Amino acid sequence: MRRKLTLEILLIVTFLVYAGCGKFARKSKPVEDVEVVAVQKGHLLADATVVFFDEDMSPYYTQQQHNIGPEDGSITVTADEPHGAVKCQLSGNAFSVSSGGSSLVGSQTVCHENIMRAIVTCFSAGAGYIPSDFIENDQPVKYEGKWYRTLVSADKGLTLYRNVSTEKIEMVNVEDASNGSKLLAVGYNQRWVKKLSRSFPTKIDIFSIDHRNKKQRLVQIEYQRISAL
Repeated sequence: MRRKLTLEILLIVTFLVYAGCGKFARKSKPVEDVEVVAVQKGHLLADATVVFFDEDMSPYYTQQQHNIGPEDGSITVTADEPHGAVKCQLSGNAFSVSSGGSSLVGSQTVCHENIMRAIVTCFSAGAGYIPSDFIENDQPVKYEGKWYRTLVSADKGLTLYRNVSTEKIEMVNVEDASNGSKLLAVGYNQRWVKKLSRSFPTKIDIFSIDHRNKKQRLVQIEYQRISAL
């Protein structure tokens, strides 16, 4: 009798355990989807401290992340600003800004198409990535005590300045045909990126150029980390 009772108790306990497991299984949450980030080979990821200067030279400091494709001339800039997350993208002639990106920083915007074009061109050309549509002029020009040969892409409104002594692209001029405005980007402090076997500028200064060729600093960029994908 006792053995029969014990057997019945074991059967009941076993039933409850399996029933309980089934109950918990029904309540368990499904596995959430995992976001897949596409790896863009040949691109570089860089953390940057960026300073924007107002007309009275008041600085605005921000931290940005730059995803740069030196071969295709594309750049994506992301940042967390006080007004919200910012994402700006430039690829060829396609330029886009997420919500918040057009908010003003003094008289400048956090994301500006020509500023981004100056950044990616200076960064890429400074490492030797020069598109085939640029035409080099034979006659050197002197700028601020240095001799350069210019490479021009009239369709893009871009002029590269190659130092005659070092053979490095040190400056980029960006001209906007719609309003005649000009930007000058200067890259320096090169750093070797082993994976791509090239050196890239870690500092870029961007100036506006008026009709008298007078410069005014707009942006200063310093890259703390550059890694190749």
